[in-house]
Amino acid sequence: MDLEQLLSKAKEIGWSYRVGSEPAGAESGWYHEERNYVELRKPSPAGEDFCMAIAFKKENPKETFLANLNEFWDNFNPEEHAAMWMPQRGKGGCPKSLLDLLTDAEEIKSSVFDLWSALAGEQLFGALKARLSSLLKEVEELLAFAPSEEECCKEEKQVFSDLANLKESLTSAGI
Repeated sequence: MDLEQLLSKAKEIGWSYRVGSEPAGAESGWYHEERNYVELRKPSPAGEDFCMAIAFKKENPKETFLANLNEFWDNFNPEEHAAMWMPQRGKGGCPKSLLDLLTDAEEIKSSVFDLWSALAGEQLFGALKARLSSLLKEVEELLAFAPSEEECCKEEKQVFSDLANLKESLTSAGI
């Protein structure tokens, strides 16, 4: 699957895109290298016209695009994103509630992760996917036989909580 096929898949799950490029040069006294990017856009649940630009290299566009998309998701801070919209609260369709702004920003982050995991697909884990699938089954079996909270000490509760978090992570990654 090449970058074009990835972007077609992104479109199938509700993202629009535009591929762009900027030549190397100087701007405002600063030199920048050639830049290739994909501008991805999707409305958030609260109606924000969310847009992100993900860079890629011509030599290996698919791999660098996926790596940069993952990095964007990892670095996306919902609190900072919501704070950016605070001056606009209640104006022009922007939610008035701080909770609505933060919830919308959390949904945006989740949507970016969903996009990345859908595009990364099998490539994401390759041969490791079978092992992780086996691990998920073992974790589910351990959780099925977990004692009640009253029967556990603090450390055991932590272990079962960690197992539940691992199960959630594996499941959300499509394992």
